[in-house]
Order: sequence, then C-alpha cells, then structure tokens
Amino acid sequence: MDSSINTYVLFGGTSEERNVSTASAQHVVEYLPDAALLFWEKDDTIAIVDRDDLINFPNPFYSDFKPRNPKSLGKITEAFKKMHPSTKVFLALHGGRGEDGWIQKILEDAKIFFSWIRKCCL
Repeated sequence: MDSSINTYVLFGGTSEERNVSTASAQHVVEYLPDAALLFWEKDDTIAIVDRDDLINFPNPFYSDFKPRNPKSLGKITEAFKKMHPSTKVFLALHGGRGEDGWIQKILEDAKIFFSWIRKCCL
C-alpha cells in the first residue's frame, strides 16, 4: 500500500447497487481531488484504479465499471489491515455489505477512519 496516499474513495461492491456506487464515486471525486480510488470487485478483492477511468466511464447506472489497469490489493478482508494508520476512506457504497455494517466492521477492526456511522450503530 502506498503510504503517501492517506485518503481513498471506496466504491463498487458485490450488491446489485454497485452501479449506483460507481455513479456516486464519479460525483465524490470532484470534491476529493487528491483521493485515490479503491474499486471493490465482485470477487471481494479491491484494487486501486485510475481516476480518468472512473470519470470518463459512461452510463454507470446501466453497465458495470471495468477499470483498464487495476492495481490489485487482494481480498478486502485483508487489504485494509495493511493500510497506514492515518488512512481515511470515503465510502461511496450502496446496498448489501456496503450498508449493513460489514465493511464498517472491517474498517473499524483495521483502525481506519471512514465516512459513515459506526458498525455498532447499525
């Protein structure tokens, strides 16, 4: 994990709402120009993806995002454990484990700051 990056936008996921998540991330990156992008693949891996791939992706509500050159960080359950303690993650997730407390628990256990309510509040 690149220790010079301390803010990420996490989007995608395994739920049927992953396309909505992609659209949300397209909007969020306008306001977080220095954030790196983490794409949560359907197979539960995450990858750093290129900002231009996301911004230029047409019709996110109608087709799945497919990054050109993803840099895999491995399984989502392990990848966050390797992040620097100052890391912050903006959750641009919708549905399923993006909203039910699952990802929040992963981030809490890894002591990663994130934008959402705590798992214990869900």
